[in-house]
Amino acid sequence: MIINRRQLRIKVLQQLYAFELNEEASITVFEKNLSHSIEKMYDLYYYFLLLIIELRLLAEQKMQEGKGKHVPSEKDLNPSLRFINNKLLKSIGKNPILAIRLQERGISWANEMDIVKALYKRVREAEFYNEYLDSKEDSLENDVKFTIELFKKHIVNNDVIYAYFEDQSIYWIDDIDLVSSMIIKSFKRAKENLGEVELLDLFKEEKEEREFYKTLFHQAVVRRDEVDAIIKEHTNNWDIERIALMDILIMRLAVTEAMVFNSIPMKVTLNEYIELAKQYSTSKSNSFVNGILDKSFQELKKSGKIKKTGRGLIE
Repeated sequence: MIINRRQLRIKVLQQLYAFELNEEASITVFEKNLSHSIEKMYDLYYYFLLLIIELRLLAEQKMQEGKGKHVPSEKDLNPSLRFINNKLLKSIGKNPILAIRLQERGISWANEMDIVKALYKRVREAEFYNEYLDSKEDSLENDVKFTIELFKKHIVNNDVIYAYFEDQSIYWIDDIDLVSSMIIKSFKRAKENLGEVELLDLFKEEKEEREFYKTLFHQAVVRRDEVDAIIKEHTNNWDIERIALMDILIMRLAVTEAMVFNSIPMKVTLNEYIELAKQYSTSKSNSFVNGILDKSFQELKKSGKIKKTGRGLIE
């Protein structure tokens, strides 16, 4: 799977933040935006895979053009085939499921070949690329190692590619690190699958995960006043209007999740949102959020508003 529960919580938090800042916000619009942002993450996964395929195809095209020169050089006539015959790249290019999904999602680099060509030129000039072409080791392990290095050095961290993705979708910049790690995971698994890349699904359990993020966002919106009142009870001398908006939203989501999802342990919910506070708010937020949520959860548990069911969930 590409997206996990933590990433889903982040997506919900981002949309809740945007919703909160929009005075004329429509919950329906933002629910659609939430689903769209998650689907776009899956598109990014396929754009990366296709870009690697395009690099190999371009190398093959350049090789044929070299042989067809009026006065070809010795290198033109006898080029290294190491990159073109890379076992992992060929496997990705021949994957029938990948071809179907690219077509279904309308993913193509056809209108951006200038970017592909500029990337290929940069790769050809790289020392590690030429060392790979001259390598005597013809193995799947060597091909996978090279492909991972190519992806890390010249695709993920390429300023032109980064700028392109930033222009294409406001969601992608936050997704690149996670999607990149999943691409590399796919490549590493290929060593165990004789070079065949196993395409990752977006979700582990699609129906359950979609229900989770949709319900979490919707309930956080409709229960806003109720949940904020609970949080306010435990902020001591703090005026809730003076608390950072991101902290409020993180706590709002945490309390909503604890109240609505009976099968998720309170400790899991608490730990997840403390981590989000570390990542998305101030340096002091995690301890502040931790204290407020701990008090809120204990009070809700006593009042019966939090009821956990299932084996191992009754605390």
